[in-house]
Amino acid sequence: MKKKNKILIATSSFNSYKNKDLSKSLNSLNVIFNPFKRKLNKIELKKLIINNNIKYIIAGLEEYDSEIINSTDIKIISRLGSGISNIDQKEARLKNIKVFSTPKGPIEAVSELTLSMMITMIRNVYDMNNNMHKNNWLREQGNLLSGKTVLIIGYGRIGSHLKKLLSNFNVNIIICDKVKRKNKDLKYMTLKKALPKSDIITFHTNTEKEILGKDEFRLLKKGVIICNSSRGSVINEKEIIKYVKNKVIKKIWLDVFNDEPYSGQMSKYKNIILTPHIGSFTRETRQKMEIQALKNITDNF
Repeated sequence: MKKKNKILIATSSFNSYKNKDLSKSLNSLNVIFNPFKRKLNKIELKKLIINNNIKYIIAGLEEYDSEIINSTDIKIISRLGSGISNIDQKEARLKNIKVFSTPKGPIEAVSELTLSMMITMIRNVYDMNNNMHKNNWLREQGNLLSGKTVLIIGYGRIGSHLKKLLSNFNVNIIICDKVKRKNKDLKYMTLKKALPKSDIITFHTNTEKEILGKDEFRLLKKGVIICNSSRGSVINEKEIIKYVKNKVIKKIWLDVFNDEPYSGQMSKYKNIILTPHIGSFTRETRQKMEIQALKNITDNF
């Protein structure tokens, strides 16, 4: 390992659990941490790279577009996470920048959390918890997950693992993905056809493009439950409040947002459940991903 090779850890947090092996590796390297402890904007990222002559980056969800790539001398971007859609891969190839990720790390953590949120929302657990903390003994009748139709949008590593977990429940699973696997047990459907049929919708795609926009919101089944732990941009945030207020959306859980950290109007609505991007944030998962993200760089100095 070469001390002169500067590594920018651009992700908002890193090695918070002080893993001994990871700490030892970091101490032997020339590492610069994200000083803002949040998602970097373009100006902040560019200044950190240029001012510190950075060639190696452990990336979070900040954007590496043509401007960032062509105005710097980056050699390796190692994404702490599975998706690399925040990196302009065409420009990276043109500049011979190696791009890595940690695709296997988040699978179990995100899938388990998503399943738990489905059950929590369909049984109204959050509402009753809030009532109990106000000394109100109010029971709300929920519903079974069993018998419901679940739409999985994005059938990659996480989406397929979630389907495996859901196979223990008597649910009807619909898949919406641009790539169709040759498997007779998978039921594929277009988004337009699937939305009106779905009791629960969960997003596990790595695209940054909007999927649930104004037109798609109009197709939602009344009383639908929505989970998003993929990208904030896949759901039009402006439409969410409107469809929660008119009770088309029974409950929605958001773990990702267009701008993070999030502080906006959605926090005022009890049926919009918000978490601070914790999908993969378990001790076991995080350590595994961080070790791999650093190894992606040190193995390629």
